[in-house]
Amino acid sequence: MLSSIVTRHHGPSVLPAWFYWLGEVERLGAVTYEVRHSRRPIARLEIMAPAFEPGLGGVHPRARWVLSRFAIQRRQEGNLVLESPLSCAKLHLLDGSAAATLVALARPCSIADAARIGDVPRTVAADLMSVLEYAKLIVPADAAEKTPEDAPASLGLWHAADLAFHGRSRSGRHDDRADKFRFRHTVSPLAAVKPRMSARPIPLEVPRADKISDADPPFTTVLEGRRSIRTYDDRRPITLSQLGEFLYRTARLKETIEPDGKLLLYQSSRRPYPGAGGCYELEIYPVVNRCRGLKRGIYHYHPSDHTLEPIPNSAPAVPTMMRDTLIAENAGGPRQVVLTITARFQRVAWKYNGSSYAAILKNVGVLFQTFYLVATAMGLAPCALGGGNADLFGRVVGLPFHEESSVGEFMLGSRAPAAE
Repeated sequence: MLSSIVTRHHGPSVLPAWFYWLGEVERLGAVTYEVRHSRRPIARLEIMAPAFEPGLGGVHPRARWVLSRFAIQRRQEGNLVLESPLSCAKLHLLDGSAAATLVALARPCSIADAARIGDVPRTVAADLMSVLEYAKLIVPADAAEKTPEDAPASLGLWHAADLAFHGRSRSGRHDDRADKFRFRHTVSPLAAVKPRMSARPIPLEVPRADKISDADPPFTTVLEGRRSIRTYDDRRPITLSQLGEFLYRTARLKETIEPDGKLLLYQSSRRPYPGAGGCYELEIYPVVNRCRGLKRGIYHYHPSDHTLEPIPNSAPAVPTMMRDTLIAENAGGPRQVVLTITARFQRVAWKYNGSSYAAILKNVGVLFQTFYLVATAMGLAPCALGGGNADLFGRVVGLPFHEESSVGEFMLGSRAPAAE
């Protein structure tokens, strides 16, 4: 290896300086490492970010190693790439023998085991595993097949998908460019308002501003009184008028802003809650089980004309969706209205590269808080849910999963006397 060449020519005393400067050059992304088999490269390690920290432990021939449970394999520019949110490097698999060796590392194995299963010489398996260890893409395993990543006090609490999402939605650990508007010259942005979904919308009452201000308690009272309420007044369900006022105060379209071709490159809007880049990709679909003045079914809220658009033939699916919310909330009792929030993904992805879904989830949180405060001010019972069945909702409403899909659910109803 390079350190052996340096020692042979300059003596061991220069090794500390050598490793220091090697690390500096690595962090600049100017060094790659190749693994060769029969004089052809089979794998190449590429360092992506200055935060790279190598695993300096080395691979002992008799030790057993296994792929990190956070390692992710994907296709990039005609090659398979292996990377991990715990590493600032990625391994390009250039040959089938390297991929076969990785299959061996799905279970704890030694260099000899990896060489046999991957059908490569031990020296090649040793080189590949050394590079993998250097990039923290493999970890040591004990006799019980446990690794340091399984320790419950630290990494053991992370789900692999969560840590990957966290690493990719922040800068500093990967080489994806954070440039905006990457699709500016190839794809037109979606309009600020979704096209109408029904030819027979249900008009909603527009509340008077003076009536709202007179009826609302002080802001501090609302903020301090905000809490999740899961019990409802079954004798007096929420009314269509209350639902209309709630949607008007939380999600109506206040203004459409046309692009100017300079600072604003896409149609934007203003609404009662803040949204990343003014994209306002979130749509609201009230799933109505019990609401005085409104039939059971699923509706789409159209924010520009403040109407509800019925989704045809959706009423039979409402009981199933309500049972799904009971499972998600782990609570009993009939639900009145569940506001299903979807995202038109292209609205955000057109502008933000690599961080669009993170922005969407932040927008959902902002909308949740707006829901909570307005519901509290109106004396309604609000409760955010932690999950929902996106496939079920998409099938009923007719939404392609990758174009528009549910990203949040919020229960709303009349407050039971005991909850007041």
